[in-house]
Amino acid sequence: MGVYAANAPGHGLTARAAPDGSWAIAGSKAWCSLAESVTHALVTADTDGGSRLFAVPMRHESVGVDSRSWVSRGLSALRTSTVVFDGVPAVPVGGPGWYLSRPGFTWGGVAVAAVWFGGAAALAEALWDAAGRRDPDQVALMTLGKVDVALHTARTALEDAAARIDTGEAEGQAGVVLALRTRTVVVDAAERVMRAVGHALGPAPLTQDEAHARRVADLTVYIRQHHAERDLAVLGGHLLAAGEAGRPFGGAL
Repeated sequence: MGVYAANAPGHGLTARAAPDGSWAIAGSKAWCSLAESVTHALVTADTDGGSRLFAVPMRHESVGVDSRSWVSRGLSALRTSTVVFDGVPAVPVGGPGWYLSRPGFTWGGVAVAAVWFGGAAALAEALWDAAGRRDPDQVALMTLGKVDVALHTARTALEDAAARIDTGEAEGQAGVVLALRTRTVVVDAAERVMRAVGHALGPAPLTQDEAHARRVADLTVYIRQHHAERDLAVLGGHLLAAGEAGRPFGGAL
């Protein structure tokens, strides 16, 4: 089962209800990972009442999958396609706006950040192993410290987010702010770790260590799911909209 909810420029799905109550979807959806492999998918589509989630059969004769544009060196095995739907039967899941407004949507964004953290931690292992092969100089020791602080910061943010989700503090607006904040902390840490490890180890592991080179390539692509400065601007907008509750260092969010 795939889940495809990305909105990309030049692409979009429209769902229309027939007089008998059945639904059909038409249009195109980009960023559909493993679309050639799944038998069914959940997709978001526009309706007269707003965006809704629909279950669709991916092996239907009116579904076309085009993965020719996927040339990525990172996540190369996770082929990502554009899928074209031409009157494909669909079953609605939830009401208008349900998929994006449910708490689990923002929590899923935190879960993705946890994967970014895991990738960065694996790169840090290579740095640790290198330090054990010879006596580290001051620069190597400084790099170990820098990486440790970055990963500790990211882990602390993830643990805080998990605790807030468990205690019911991540609902609604608070959940959106928590996810944006946590993802930004983790992606910043991952970028700092990649840079530090790259500077410390040089080109050798990138060109001679298959596992390390693949981790770097995969993580480089995966963290770009974060929208960098744009997500920071979205976070700032939510904080201002929350008024006093969004004020840093003491606000409720």
